[in-house]
Amino acid sequence: MPELKGKRVSAELREQSAATAITALASELEGPAQSGVVAWRNSVRWERYLGPWKTERDAAALRLRQQGVYLITGGLGGIAGVIAEWLIVNYQARVALLSRTPLPAPADWDDWLTSHAPDDSISRAILRVRQLEALGGMVLPLAGDVTVADRMHEVIAEIRAHFGALNGVFHTAGVIRDKLIQLKSQRDIEEVFAAKVYGTVVLEEALGDTPLDFMLLFSSNSAFVAPQGQIDYVAANSFLNAWAEARNSAHGYPVTAINWGIWKQVGMVAGDGADAFTAHPVSYPLFNERRSTRDGVTQVHTLRGRLSAREHWVIDEHRLGSGQALLPGTGYVELI
Repeated sequence: MPELKGKRVSAELREQSAATAITALASELEGPAQSGVVAWRNSVRWERYLGPWKTERDAAALRLRQQGVYLITGGLGGIAGVIAEWLIVNYQARVALLSRTPLPAPADWDDWLTSHAPDDSISRAILRVRQLEALGGMVLPLAGDVTVADRMHEVIAEIRAHFGALNGVFHTAGVIRDKLIQLKSQRDIEEVFAAKVYGTVVLEEALGDTPLDFMLLFSSNSAFVAPQGQIDYVAANSFLNAWAEARNSAHGYPVTAINWGIWKQVGMVAGDGADAFTAHPVSYPLFNERRSTRDGVTQVHTLRGRLSAREHWVIDEHRLGSGQALLPGTGYVELI
């Protein structure tokens, strides 16, 4: 009898547990839309969130040297510029800025600035280098693709020849291509993988036995948040996290990945870096701006970056019975 009673209690508990789970699931499905990761455990609702990792600030600062020599990949991007300025102001650092985009010879900079608009991507890069130099920094702009092994060996040699040493690396280079996975091409994916995956491997190989103080990889919290349209970007940053974990101190120096969130008015979200663009007005029915990036990609943009019922007939004239506006299938033909 005790055995039968035990089975009956167990069955009742299972039924209660199933009912609780069903109620919890229903509440999630019927609740407001959100992108958080939720787990129900023992009738307690858990929601994942990201927060800063607490570390010893003084210990981290000890790895930075006064007048140290640092390589920053993605060197003409906004984030790289912020890092370079911080290093120069606080540590009088000497920085090598590596970018895929070659700059004219310094002797030709004045002519370039005179003959090109201030918002030209090369003009902005020249002005940025001059701004860093005006802060007292020694800046070495270098052109090269971080995925090309031969060029990276040359870059490391040029830095040593120019500054006499190399103390640390900030690997900030990266590309993002927001697009649903069904619409992504292999080229889109390879462009995203290039700097963060292949470039990291090539960079480590090119550094060889260089006695660095550290290597800092710029990853993203996208690796945990997994935003829609960024499956390749999520994978690339997950690789950086795993690489840092596996390679940390493998060469006698720490390799660390920081999972950054969005930088305010700086970085890929702000439209600078490798994707810096030159904008031109257009008069298409649904677009008002054409952007040409340094990577040779042409984009067209709508007013304020979105379609709206107030400003676009293709939205306003197609509505559900509830009155909610939408973009019909034929609207994509209109866009094209």
